[in-house]
Amino acid sequence: MSTIPATTTTRKAFFCHLYDEPGLLFQHTDGRILFLSEATDRITTIAPPDCNFLTVLGETALANTQRLDDLANGGAAGVACTRTMAVA
Repeated sequence: MSTIPATTTTRKAFFCHLYDEPGLLFQHTDGRILFLSEATDRITTIAPPDCNFLTVLGETALANTQRLDDLANGGAAGVACTRTMAVA
């Protein structure tokens, strides 16, 4: 019997400006759209009223996407403590 590899959804992050503040835009696994401020590393959830002040510029590199995903999931410690172990 052969094992079929599971495919994962590719995450994307985008450069953007929210209220003239540069940062990254990302969709969390629970569906929330998050903004990471470049200057303060503060994560903000984007609500519908914020869309008028949001300018999306273009897609970022994979490293920025992974960094934002890690921060949204509790940082390095949060990711390491909740990682599923591949034990046979």
